[in-house]
Amino acid sequence: MLLVALAAMWCLRLPLNVMSLGGVAISLGIAVDAEIVALEACHRRLERVQGASPDEQRGAIVSAAGTVVPGVLTSLVITALAFLPVFVFPGETGKLLRPLAVTKTLVIGAAALVALTVGPALRATLLKGRFRSENENPIVRSLVSMYRPFVSWALRRPALTLATGALAVASCIPLLGRLGAEFLPRLDEGDLLFMPTTASGVPPMEAAAQLAAQDRAIGAFREVSTVFGKVGRADTATDPAPFSMAETTIRLRPRSDWRTVTRSRWYSGWAPRWLRSELGVLWPETSPMTSAELVRQLDSAARLPGWSDAWTAPVRARLDMMSTGIRTPLGLRIVAADSRRLDLLGAQAQRVLRRVPGTRAAIAESLGAETWPAFEPDAEAIARFGVNPERLARTISVLVAGGRLDADAGGAPSVRVAPERGDLAFPERIHDVTVRSGHDGSGPPIPLELLGHATYVEQPSMLRTEHGELVSYLPLELDEGTDLREYVERAQREIDTATAAGELALQPGERLGWAGEYRLLEAGERGLARVVPIAAVVMFALLILQFRSVAEAAIVLLSVPFALVGSIWALFLAHCPLSAPVWVGLLATAGLAMQTGVVMVIYIDEAFHRRAREGRMRGPEDIIEAHAEGTVQRLRPKLMTVLTMGATLVPLLWAEGPGAEITRRIAIPMIGGLATSAFLTLEILPVVYTIWRTRQLRRALLDGVPVESLSRG
Repeated sequence: MLLVALAAMWCLRLPLNVMSLGGVAISLGIAVDAEIVALEACHRRLERVQGASPDEQRGAIVSAAGTVVPGVLTSLVITALAFLPVFVFPGETGKLLRPLAVTKTLVIGAAALVALTVGPALRATLLKGRFRSENENPIVRSLVSMYRPFVSWALRRPALTLATGALAVASCIPLLGRLGAEFLPRLDEGDLLFMPTTASGVPPMEAAAQLAAQDRAIGAFREVSTVFGKVGRADTATDPAPFSMAETTIRLRPRSDWRTVTRSRWYSGWAPRWLRSELGVLWPETSPMTSAELVRQLDSAARLPGWSDAWTAPVRARLDMMSTGIRTPLGLRIVAADSRRLDLLGAQAQRVLRRVPGTRAAIAESLGAETWPAFEPDAEAIARFGVNPERLARTISVLVAGGRLDADAGGAPSVRVAPERGDLAFPERIHDVTVRSGHDGSGPPIPLELLGHATYVEQPSMLRTEHGELVSYLPLELDEGTDLREYVERAQREIDTATAAGELALQPGERLGWAGEYRLLEAGERGLARVVPIAAVVMFALLILQFRSVAEAAIVLLSVPFALVGSIWALFLAHCPLSAPVWVGLLATAGLAMQTGVVMVIYIDEAFHRRAREGRMRGPEDIIEAHAEGTVQRLRPKLMTVLTMGATLVPLLWAEGPGAEITRRIAIPMIGGLATSAFLTLEILPVVYTIWRTRQLRRALLDGVPVESLSRG
């Protein structure tokens, strides 16, 4: 199965990385579960034909495959469809998660192919000799002896069982509002990017000196390997950064070289020394600093008056700036008609947002305040000397911004002028510049100082336009653990209050909006809202085709919310907000729950119809016995599934390195859902199914319809 999936990955040129391997990890247990179910069914059939001829055994294997393989294939297709919404995530999140979704689909497709071809052949070849029943296994026998009374008790008390399940689902409702939301978790890339900003117009030498001071403070930390800072514009047309914006790349040493921090654990205050040493194996009282703790210390050491700090990671910053236009997960987008209004609104919004709970830093990006030389012409002098105003304007433009001076009538060569930024000698240099008079420039040269005087003006260092509008951004740094959606709601209320009070004075045509990951979060949720119902309808149609019964298809879908109970509680206890990777884990859990439900219904159906054919289905008590038998038969393969998936998912919780945050958030809801799926699905689904079959049996007895002829409709 894995060889087939890897071969398909090679054909699709899909590389092996953290995300593609994560897709293999989360789908391996689902794929193995399909083969476990098929193998379990064959084993039970072979138990009934002990000592039979090879042809009879082969017939038993074929009969078992015909019973469960269609359902297994349907469950695998449904599990693959559960990942369809992953493909609607936009931007870099879609690019990040798509390899995982594709790999998972390939593994499930390979499992379906193996279930149809290699699996039956291997079972027919390798399943020989004496076949022990599960009662001969002491472990399984003990589990069945404990589980059977529990199932019988639940089936005979359906109201209490369903009430318990309903309370479990209801317990998740208050948790949903407390989980929070984010678009992507902060990836630990192993390096840091420090992006402080200061007021526009800072002198280049002063900016360089302060950058060097920040680099020295950062480089003094033991955890830091190298520090490289850049301030100002690089010699490229794609770098518009002014001197007020610095970028410092910080390479960190391996975590084994980091300082350790003493932490207070739940046993630290009362446990004796010998017990603390034992408990410290699982909950150590000393551990290396976390990345968040290191960033806080670095920020404190590198902070300078007049600078606003922002911390991110090199790759993450580039992704954010390419996809959202800002270097932080959240920012305020300001639209106005000119740069002065943008600066004014940015300063006002900065004061408002700094008092919103959860704001660590609000950094208004000023577009102005860079000093540039200018020339104020004297209209009377220009007219008196007969100088062409257009020629004068072109000359001033070349002196201020640079350009080419064309050859004059005497054949002198052209000269390219490249003035230095912030030219402080501009007033003196105009003494040496002349402009020819006359409309066509044929008159005598006139000194520039006679036509006006030099001055300095403040101009924007850069202008940003989007959709034909002049815009600026106010990047926001939030406290760790702040819920993005709740923060935006609080901040929007504060902005509305400030606007009503006149603290934020918006003129006609000016507006404020949110930018950054919040927009991507909204777009992803809108995409999920469109695709999830479509996928649910398609999966429901497949279930109807499999069971030829709307009621049974609805019962299988009923298993999904009970499986998600554990997912929600696991996310709450692990403090994981809802994000794109978490949605991936929830979708995988839903697919797993439906796969479990499909196989469960197949087992219960088989027990029901077998007893009906034998004439042992005469009342509700017989239905309970039949369904208890089918449910108990599902115990062993379900436990094997839980152990198999746990073995593949639990190691992801302790994974380290870049990308581990993504796979961990996928694994947490799956592990929680696996736990409740093993309990609630094995109890609630048989109870609901029993209620439906009991009503069906009563109608058949009243109508005089033979019980053995009951259809699945």
